[in-house]
Parts: sequence; structure tokens; C-alpha cells
Amino acid sequence: MLNPKSKIQNLKSFAAAALSGILLVVCFPKIHCPGIVWVACLPLLAALAVETRLKHAFLLGYVCGAFYFAGNCYWFLTVTESYGHLSSWLAVLVLIGFVIIDSVFFGGFGLVIGWAARRSPGWALTLSPFLWVAMELARTYLITGFPWDLLGYAVQAEGVRQIASVTGVYGLSFLPVATSALGAWAVVASVPRTKLETGNSKLETSNSKLETGNWKLETRNLKLEIRNSGPATGFAALSEEQGEFPVSSFQFRKFMPSALTLGALSCWIALLLVAQSRLAPPRAVEGKELAILIQPNVPLDDAEMERWSPWRDPTELRQLVQFSIDAVNRNVDAPIQNPKSKIQNPPADPPLLIWAENPAPFFFTRDPVFHSAMENLARQTHTILIANTIIPTDGQEDAITNSAVTLDPDGREIARYDKIHLVPFGEYVPGWALPGLVHKITSEVGNFVPGTSYPVARSAGGGIGVFICYEAIIPQLARKLVANGAGVLVNISNDAWYGDSAAAYQHLEMARLRAIENHRYLLRATNNGLTTLIDPYGRVLKQIPRYQRLAMPANFDFETEVTFYTAHGDLFAWMCAMIGTLLLIGGAQWEEQVKRQSAKGKVQK
Repeated sequence: MLNPKSKIQNLKSFAAAALSGILLVVCFPKIHCPGIVWVACLPLLAALAVETRLKHAFLLGYVCGAFYFAGNCYWFLTVTESYGHLSSWLAVLVLIGFVIIDSVFFGGFGLVIGWAARRSPGWALTLSPFLWVAMELARTYLITGFPWDLLGYAVQAEGVRQIASVTGVYGLSFLPVATSALGAWAVVASVPRTKLETGNSKLETSNSKLETGNWKLETRNLKLEIRNSGPATGFAALSEEQGEFPVSSFQFRKFMPSALTLGALSCWIALLLVAQSRLAPPRAVEGKELAILIQPNVPLDDAEMERWSPWRDPTELRQLVQFSIDAVNRNVDAPIQNPKSKIQNPPADPPLLIWAENPAPFFFTRDPVFHSAMENLARQTHTILIANTIIPTDGQEDAITNSAVTLDPDGREIARYDKIHLVPFGEYVPGWALPGLVHKITSEVGNFVPGTSYPVARSAGGGIGVFICYEAIIPQLARKLVANGAGVLVNISNDAWYGDSAAAYQHLEMARLRAIENHRYLLRATNNGLTTLIDPYGRVLKQIPRYQRLAMPANFDFETEVTFYTAHGDLFAWMCAMIGTLLLIGGAQWEEQVKRQSAKGKVQK
């Protein structure tokens, strides 16, 4: 039975875990205090470093994850209630279910760190940034794959962020966890040992004796004598040797780890500041190519879809087509012909005209009205047109793809991209989730099926790689498009599902990293905002207001640089997973060797 002090210590540990979960939420939009990312994990790591009870270590990580997922993904309520047509209490149950499942990733992280803390707090904290990256890698690929708001997205220092061109977003996640680990070790090392209490390592003080686990320290004539009454374990395992040293020496040794750690922390911060200065991106310049991004602001209301069905009534489609033509005419003319043009130089190649993903029932291959309208729009504007469409698949009953077609200035289809990473429960229901009882949120009849290839549209200026909506959070997907020759990235998205929640802003932050990782301009056209132009350094150069039908001219360049990340992918993340595993195995073997040597010494005595 726990004594009152143990109960208080447990409460403090769980409060620290909850605090880290809250700080992780504060790092991201809409609250968005990105500077906090550097210390967000400190309370959790400090609690885990002295927690040797594996069950408690798992629960500490789990509590942190529960606060993090509930705070960052609260918008599930909006999506499932408003568009999934669930009652309020069912929407809450969906969010709770998601939090329960995904918090296991954090719980697993806590469990492994707690296991390492049994051997040494320093070892556990050294492991923590490697294991954190491994945990985020698991979130990317396991279950359905939901790497939403990985920690690296909260790192906003423009210079430091450029590291992502080598490591991907996972390298940015590594940095703040390493910073928090150093801070946590400074905290743990500075706490007097007589005040520490953990699961199986307790320190008790009296007038002349200090006991910790199997160790006994007794004061004799102002000296401390260390006697080993058994094998050393846990945080209080000081040394395998017996001996005497003055009290003043003991006091110096007690505080020396804190001084060393503070020095290491200072050096680490200095290194980050140097990286921030040396890697700072150059001044933004205006590109020579032109794209017109159309934000159509199509309503999500199912009742509106009748008006937006071109085969029934083409009025809305015709208005959107005319709106696009007017937008191109306003911006393509050379300055001499149109003094009010926003374009400083005429485009070197045919402009891009990009229609955002939207909920309108546009069927390029089945609806001759929509098909003809798109061909004529490309010809009339002499643009490379990118438009979202639903395409029924051949040979599969009720199977459809969420696709983007690219037409050249003559109206000919030059590329078609079928969305690969579908939104679970939004576009399809996973097989393990009782698909007969649980239904997807989107209203299209049929089940979406994923695409399998990464086509790049070829133009005179360079390759154009298109990905759709939620795929902006998948680092490998944009990378493969660039590896296939994309000189510019285009993300068409319908963020209207998120309503006024933080999700649309979080989505934008994740999309920005795809530009940095691959050193490409990212043209992001959305249904009702946030429509943006992002440069190869992840900076938002231009953005238009939400909830309005608007056209945004955007200047960009086709880039040809191949970054380390584009060439090698998530190598850094997999190396972190491997290093973490090797450190765990090596530490366990070292501990076994120490135990054998200790047992051998006892036999000899």
C-alpha cells in the first residue's frame, strides 16, 4: 500500500505528463505558441526518468498522449457531427475512441523509457529523442497511418526548419525532444538524492543513516561510508565499489551532474542558434512562372449538390468557368497591355489554372457537360488546367477514385492522379471497423479506392506533381512525386470539412514542410481557404481570405534541385529507430554483464 508521500509523488508525475500533453497542444494552431515546443516534453521526460514501474511509465506516456490527441484533434467532433450526421454523444464517442487507440503510441514510448530508467535516468533520457522519432514513424505507417501534428511541425525557426531538407519532419521532431531531454536531466540531477522516491528505489534519512535500495550510507566522524548490502539497482545505484570519502566530496559529486548537464544544454542551445543563423533562407524573390489558384467556395450542404450537378443544371459550373476565365484575363496580359496587372513579367510558359478539390459532383469521364467545359476552359485561357473529379473505375462495381486531371492548353489530358492515401472514415471504412455498420462521411455513392502510381504532368517549364487534400500530411508521397520529376508541387484540398476549427491551420503547417523537404514551390488551392503560395523554404508568400470565391495569382519557378530527403527519404527516421533499438539491446546486455560480474565477485568472497 502506498504511503501518502508516494501518492503525492504519483500525482505529481501524472500532473507532469498531463502538462506536457497540454503544452504539445499549445504549440500548434490555433493557439500556436511554437516557442513552447522546445520545453513541451520536459515535464513528461523528467517524470519518466525517475519512474521505474513499467505500468506507471506506460500510463504517464498514455496520459500525455490523451491530452495531446484530444486537444489537437477536437475537430473530429465538427466533422462527424456536422457532416457525418452523428448525434453529439456519438461524435464524442468517436473522438474518445480515437484518443484511446492513438494514445497507445505515447504509452509505448513511456513504457520503453521507463524500462531504460530502471537502469539509468541518463540512459533513458539519451534514448528519448531516438524513440520519439521511432514512435512518430509508427504513427505514420501503422493502423491507417495518421501522422497529424508530428512535433516537428511546431518548429517555426526558419533557419532550423531547413534541416528538414535532409531529415524530413522527423529531424525537426528530434531537436525539441533532445532539448527537453537535456533540460529534464538538469532537473533530475539537481534534485537532492534524499528527496527522490521512485517505484522500487526509496531514500530514507535519519540522524546518521541514509538507505537507498540495497545501499547504506552511514556518517562516521564527518565521513560517509558506503556499504553494499546487495546488487545495485535503479536510480540510486551509485557504484559497485566500497570506500570512504569526505562529506564535502559527496556534496560536490551530488551537484556536479547538474553543472555538467547545464553546460551540455547551453552548448546544445548555442548549436541551435548557429544553425538558425547559418541556415536562414535568402530573401524571397518573385518567380517567373504564373499560376491562377481558384478558391470556388462550394458549399458542403448535400442539398446544394442538386444545383451543382452539371448534367441537371450547368448554371453553377458555367459561372465558375466564367469566373476562371476572367481571373486569367486579368492577370496574364503583359504590363504594357494592362497597366493594372499584378504580374511584373509575362509568364515564360502557359500559366497553370488550378481548381481546388471541392464537393461538387464533377465526373470528368462520365459527364459530357463537365468534360466539355474543362476542355474548352483550357483552350480558351491557353492554360494548363488542373481540376478535381470523381472517376468510376472500370471493372469494379461501386468503386470510384478521387482524382485530379491535368489538361494541356489544347484541352488534351496529359496526366491523371488518383488519390493514394485515402481518409479513413471520410472516403472509405477500414475493413476492421465494421464497414457494414459504420459508414463514410462523404456523400458520393460507392467506395473510394486508392490509386497506385505517382504520375507527373510534363510541361514546357517542368514537371507538375499533384496530390490531394489529406495527402499533404504524408511526407513520402510528395517526395515520390518530386523524385519522378515534379519541379513544382500542387496540393488541391477541401478544408471546408474542418469548419472554423484549428484543423485547416494545422493542415497548412504540415503542407509547408513538404515544400522544405523537397525544395519546391507548393501551390495550394483549397475550396474555401486557406489558399496559399508557399516557397521552397516553407514560407507563405501569399494567401487569400477564407469563405469567399476568389482567384489568387501566384508567381513560382520550376525547381530542379534534388535534396537529400528527396533522394533518400526517411533515412534519418529509420536510423533513429535502429539506433534506439541498438541502444536498448546494448544497455540490456551491459546490465546482464554487470550482474554476472557482481555474482562472480560474491562467489570469490
